[in-house]
Amino acid sequence: MGVGGEVITIQVGQCGNQVGMRVLDALLHDAGPDERFFRRARPWPGSAEESIVARAVLVDMEPKAVRDATAAALATGSWAYAPGRQYCEQGGSGNNWAHGYHEHGPRCRERIAELIRAELEAADRAGGVLIYQALAGGTGSGVGAHIAATVRDEWSELLVTNAVIWPSERGDVAVQPYNCALSLAALGETADAIVFLENDALQHICARVLKIARPSHDDLNRLIARHLVPVLSASTDARSGREHSLFGEPLSHLCAHPAYKLLATRIVPQTPARSLQHTAYRWPAVVRPLAQMAATDGRTEDTVDWTGAAEGDVSAPRSRALAHWLVLRGPGAGEADVRMLARERLFAPWAAAPGLLVTANERELQAQDKTAVLVSNSQLVEAPLRRLVRRACALFAERAYVHQYERHGMTADELCTRLAQVEQMAQSYAEL
Repeated sequence: MGVGGEVITIQVGQCGNQVGMRVLDALLHDAGPDERFFRRARPWPGSAEESIVARAVLVDMEPKAVRDATAAALATGSWAYAPGRQYCEQGGSGNNWAHGYHEHGPRCRERIAELIRAELEAADRAGGVLIYQALAGGTGSGVGAHIAATVRDEWSELLVTNAVIWPSERGDVAVQPYNCALSLAALGETADAIVFLENDALQHICARVLKIARPSHDDLNRLIARHLVPVLSASTDARSGREHSLFGEPLSHLCAHPAYKLLATRIVPQTPARSLQHTAYRWPAVVRPLAQMAATDGRTEDTVDWTGAAEGDVSAPRSRALAHWLVLRGPGAGEADVRMLARERLFAPWAAAPGLLVTANERELQAQDKTAVLVSNSQLVEAPLRRLVRRACALFAERAYVHQYERHGMTADELCTRLAQVEQMAQSYAEL
């Protein structure tokens, strides 16, 4: 399948627009204007050269986030969003999934579909859409889920991937468990893959590993981009010599079973900016911690549990995966020994073999000499799913806030059904 065709980025809500802009900017800086994510358009005023515009649609129920993302892209001087690819309204979704999904979504469906259609018509061979959204609020979660359903209905041949920001466990939105669960349940029916980005893990990496004193939203967004750029850019399978990116063979490899669509990304090493020029790694020092994280459900390299690991090896697995995809970036990437991540005991007994797909790109990632990114469809997601189900079901048992969702066209039965869907997701991963 190769690297696939063009990918249309859809940015939904405040968080989705901020993250999408940072990922596109990082992609441009990583490999230039990749024609899968950017296209050339008429020159900007005062310029003789063709301009570079993102293959993107920006959506929010309030105009500020879209306006800010559009201005930030233009301010780079390197690229922009195409005029007329923005959809805004003047009122938000009130941190209510039902408001976004049952009211804003149907009302905006045709106009947003027209914008997506225009970008698809500008592509030679569109391969999929990548939707950025947060799960805690109303617009990202509700409208984002509705857009995913619209794309599935209108363009069934496209791959639909949602990059979702999993909210902090200490989030201050009381109905956050409902919004998160409702969005996951809906995406489970429409998306081909759901890339799972945990806010708490990102905060931890920024503060504890990258030594950023007070991580800002933009710090987190840049870190998300660092996780995603290697999997969206092209890298080569050493065995076949074919180029891959997420919208191609890796997606088929990772999400071969329809009950398992949640993908987590982990990246090693994470080096503070001030230390980059003084730091060099060998591939074993990069691959081994990542293999130990895969065996123990580790989320960050500074918290790896090495209990039971012999010198130069990893411990017996305490977690299983359906599939892993390892992307290596930097000089010598194609020759790195990755056998620790290929062991059968890391994978569910019934998973298709081989469970590990490996691709490499000799180009450094953001001045880091060697980098490894592991994309996993594994039991790493089970614990946060279990916590989400407990919190959402506790609210529902008290009928807390249910009336706020009923006010926007949702029934208590629908809410109960969708919570049961997420509970089944968690159970499926427990049984890997």
